[in-house]
Amino acid sequence: QVRGVKGAIPDATSLNQALSPEEGSSELGDFVVDEEASDAPGEVMREMEAAGLEEAIAGLPERHRRVLVRRYGLDDRKHSTLKELSEELGVSRERVRQLQREAEGMLRDGEFSSAA
Repeated sequence: QVRGVKGAIPDATSLNQALSPEEGSSELGDFVVDEEASDAPGEVMREMEAAGLEEAIAGLPERHRRVLVRRYGLDDRKHSTLKELSEELGVSRERVRQLQREAEGMLRDGEFSSAA
């Protein structure tokens, strides 16, 4: 039984083990991803995208901006329903939905004021 168990456990291997006998060849550790390592370039890109989105949303007409921010909870509050916004704005739920779609279209098509 002991031999069977020992055979099932793989031998430990150094991450510094060369993958080929050639000088300067890659080591096994070169292909192991460090899950704890910082993704600084990715973080910077995400922050830039978020800043760009905030700027774009700020350039939308007031009603469109308000609907979009509240529907997606971008103001650090919970997501608002069509009903909640329709009551707040004094319009139908369908009109709130239309405003949301229009705002999303403006962002997608770049139809916002960058001077806002």
